Amino acid sequence: MQVSFKMSGKFANALRDAGFRATFGRVALLEQLDTAKEPLSAEELAKRTKGKLDLTNTYRSLEAFVEKGLVRRVDVGHQHMHYELGSLAPHHHHFVCVDCGAARSVHA
Repeated sequence: MQVSFKMSGKFANALRDAGFRATFGRVALLEQLDTAKEPLSAEELAKRTKGKLDLTNTYRSLEAFVEKGLVRRVDVGHQHMHYELGSLAPHHHHFVCVDCGAARSVHA
């Protein structure tokens, strides 16, 4: 017997509207970006999803989301890219510490 379920919520709906399947891993990825106070690296996101997505699938999902506008890349001057919510969040800027490199979102 096959058990089915329907995932709901704003991220599941946004994924479906963008043409993606709303898997637990993809929803978890967007939830982590939503609650973050700063842009996150793919490595940090893979850790925060607690096994729902491995690093390879985290990168693949992020790049697919960037193409659809759900997520945007943020260059905070590190040697790798960081990510944050795109069209699902209001536009904002970032403060980047020149000493430690920490980035914080600034909302008007």
